[in-house]
Amino acid sequence: MRSLLLLAAVVSCAGADVSSYAGQWSGQARLWLGPAKPETIHIRIDITSDGAVTGLIGGAKCRDGRLANRTWWQLRSFNRYDIRVDCVLSGAIAPGVVRERGTVALIPGGTGLRGWFFSEGHDGFPLFPPTQARAGDLVLRRR
Repeated sequence: MRSLLLLAAVVSCAGADVSSYAGQWSGQARLWLGPAKPETIHIRIDITSDGAVTGLIGGAKCRDGRLANRTWWQLRSFNRYDIRVDCVLSGAIAPGVVRERGTVALIPGGTGLRGWFFSEGHDGFPLFPPTQARAGDLVLRRR
């Protein structure tokens, strides 16, 4: 019986069809890097009907990206987004901010998608603990 309930929870949390987000999306977000004044970065992502994602996050190319719905485990952990994009980054997001991987977490609403971007990295100092780069107030609109 427990297995049946778990399977029902997994199926019910699958969310919307990934292909419904296919297209070009663009917008901007405020990038926070510690106590410094936030910097505005531009984000453009191209989503294909099979969920593959490419684009730009700030000045970094987003490649090998995948669009995914929130899983049942993420629902249980109280994450507040419906879909996410995980991608490999090449280049600097902002001057001096280089990351290898990034995630864009999105919530559909109104005429677009809203959410945030986050990643961790060493910024050229591998012996120090990783720092986070977070961009909030992200709003993407279909182009």
